[in-house]
Amino acid sequence: MTMLKDNHVWSRGSTTKAVKAAKAAGGFSLKIEVEVQNEEEADEAIATGADIVMLDNFTGAGVKVAARSLKEKWQGKKQFLLGVSGGLTVDNAESYICNGNYP
Repeated sequence: MTMLKDNHVWSRGSTTKAVKAAKAAGGFSLKIEVEVQNEEEADEAIATGADIVMLDNFTGAGVKVAARSLKEKWQGKKQFLLGVSGGLTVDNAESYICNGNYP
């Protein structure tokens, strides 16, 4: 598995270019995870073929909104997993849990 963080995307010029380069280097069996800062970056990552989209520094409420939007937008078109990083603590973890329940 390869994780593409913001500096990898920046060095290639776009999420699309970074994902394509990682896939070319890793071959067909490689899983690609892309760290994103907003829903637009998430859409680009998914469209390019990212397997996992890491929502970085989203609030619990922001995760729920983005998760619902992305799942609805891409349903039946692409399969992907969503993850969360940044700002998540033991004290606020419960606010990030969706379990299919969105606002």
